[in-house]
Amino acid sequence: MPGVVGNIWLYICIAIKMESLL
Repeated sequence: MPGVVGNIWLYICIAIKMESLL
């Protein structure tokens, strides 16, 4: 399911951006 994979990648990108802000 590409939709699930896309959600996982989006979640990872958000986590990386949050860490970079910290």
